[in-house]
Amino acid sequence: MLSLLLALAVSNSSVPYASTMWIVGLNLLLSVRALFALQGFGVSAGVLDRTGVGRGVRIFALAALAALDAFTFAISFVGLLDLWINFRRLPRDGATPQSPTTAMSDRL
Repeated sequence: MLSLLLALAVSNSSVPYASTMWIVGLNLLLSVRALFALQGFGVSAGVLDRTGVGRGVRIFALAALAALDAFTFAISFVGLLDLWINFRRLPRDGATPQSPTTAMSDRL
Protein backbone atom coordinates (compact mmCIF):
# COMPACT_ATOMS: atom_id res chain seq x y z
CA MET A 1 0.00 0.00 0.00
CA LEU A 2 2.87 2.33 0.78
CA SER A 3 4.47 1.67 -2.61
CA LEU A 4 1.16 2.55 -4.24
CA LEU A 5 1.00 5.91 -2.49
CA LEU A 6 4.66 6.54 -3.22
CA ALA A 7 4.14 5.85 -6.94
CA LEU A 8 1.22 8.27 -7.07
CA ALA A 9 3.18 10.92 -5.15
CA VAL A 10 6.25 10.59 -7.39
CA SER A 11 4.07 10.97 -10.47
CA ASN A 12 3.32 14.57 -9.45
CA SER A 13 6.99 15.52 -9.25
CA SER A 14 9.46 16.40 -11.99
CA VAL A 15 11.41 13.12 -11.93
CA PRO A 16 12.04 11.19 -15.14
CA TYR A 17 9.28 8.75 -16.06
CA ALA A 18 6.74 10.51 -13.82
CA SER A 19 3.92 9.65 -16.22
CA THR A 20 4.91 5.97 -16.08
CA MET A 21 4.81 6.10 -12.28
CA TRP A 22 1.29 7.55 -12.51
CA ILE A 23 0.16 4.65 -14.69
CA VAL A 24 1.80 2.05 -12.44
CA GLY A 25 0.37 3.65 -9.29
CA LEU A 26 -3.13 3.91 -10.74
CA ASN A 27 -3.08 0.29 -11.91
CA LEU A 28 -1.95 -0.84 -8.46
CA LEU A 29 -4.70 1.22 -6.86
CA LEU A 30 -7.41 -0.28 -9.05
CA SER A 31 -6.09 -3.81 -8.53
CA VAL A 32 -5.95 -3.49 -4.76
CA ARG A 33 -9.33 -1.78 -4.71
CA ALA A 34 -10.89 -4.75 -6.51
CA LEU A 35 -9.50 -7.15 -3.89
CA PHE A 36 -10.76 -4.99 -1.04
CA ALA A 37 -14.16 -4.73 -2.76
CA LEU A 38 -14.42 -8.52 -2.80
CA GLN A 39 -13.51 -8.64 0.87
CA GLY A 40 -16.07 -5.91 1.60
CA PHE A 41 -18.75 -7.94 -0.19
CA GLY A 42 -17.79 -10.90 1.99
CA VAL A 43 -18.30 -8.79 5.10
CA SER A 44 -21.65 -7.56 3.76
CA ALA A 45 -22.78 -11.09 2.92
CA GLY A 46 -21.76 -12.21 6.41
CA VAL A 47 -23.82 -9.46 8.00
CA LEU A 48 -26.80 -10.32 5.82
CA ASP A 49 -26.40 -13.98 6.74
CA ARG A 50 -26.27 -13.20 10.46
CA THR A 51 -29.44 -11.11 10.25
CA GLY A 52 -31.26 -13.91 8.42
CA VAL A 53 -32.63 -11.96 5.47
CA GLY A 54 -34.20 -13.80 2.55
CA ARG A 55 -32.73 -14.45 -0.87
CA GLY A 56 -34.53 -11.56 -2.60
CA VAL A 57 -33.46 -8.99 -0.04
CA ARG A 58 -29.92 -10.35 -0.10
CA ILE A 59 -29.67 -10.05 -3.90
CA PHE A 60 -31.13 -6.53 -3.81
CA ALA A 61 -28.80 -5.45 -0.99
CA LEU A 62 -25.66 -6.80 -2.69
CA ALA A 63 -26.68 -5.16 -6.00
CA ALA A 64 -27.25 -1.86 -4.20
CA LEU A 65 -23.86 -2.19 -2.50
CA ALA A 66 -22.21 -2.87 -5.87
CA ALA A 67 -23.74 0.33 -7.25
CA LEU A 68 -22.69 2.23 -4.12
CA ASP A 69 -19.12 0.96 -4.42
CA ALA A 70 -18.93 2.06 -8.05
CA PHE A 71 -19.51 5.66 -6.94
CA THR A 72 -17.99 5.93 -3.47
CA PHE A 73 -15.59 2.98 -2.87
CA ALA A 74 -17.44 2.43 0.45
CA ILE A 75 -17.42 -1.37 0.21
CA SER A 76 -13.72 -1.35 -0.69
CA PHE A 77 -13.06 0.73 2.42
CA VAL A 78 -14.98 -1.81 4.54
CA GLY A 79 -12.80 -4.54 3.02
CA LEU A 80 -9.68 -2.58 3.97
CA LEU A 81 -10.94 -2.06 7.52
CA ASP A 82 -11.75 -5.77 7.83
CA LEU A 83 -8.00 -6.46 7.78
CA TRP A 84 -7.66 -4.74 11.17
CA ILE A 85 -11.11 -4.92 12.76
CA ASN A 86 -12.09 -8.47 11.64
CA PHE A 87 -15.82 -7.79 11.30
CA ARG A 88 -16.64 -11.42 10.53
CA ARG A 89 -14.63 -12.68 13.52
CA LEU A 90 -12.71 -15.14 11.37
CA PRO A 91 -9.93 -17.13 13.03
CA ARG A 92 -6.53 -15.67 12.25
CA ASP A 93 -3.04 -17.02 12.84
CA GLY A 94 -4.33 -20.32 14.18
CA ALA A 95 -6.59 -18.71 16.79
CA THR A 96 -10.13 -19.91 17.44
CA PRO A 97 -13.10 -17.68 16.54
CA GLN A 98 -14.28 -15.27 19.23
CA SER A 99 -17.99 -15.89 18.69
CA PRO A 100 -19.84 -19.22 18.93
CA THR A 101 -20.78 -19.11 15.22
CA THR A 102 -18.65 -21.62 13.34
CA ALA A 103 -19.15 -20.70 9.69
CA MET A 104 -21.45 -18.92 7.31
CA SER A 105 -24.06 -20.90 5.49
CA ASP A 106 -23.82 -21.73 1.81
CA ARG A 107 -27.18 -20.25 0.92
CA LEU A 108 -27.31 -17.24 -1.36
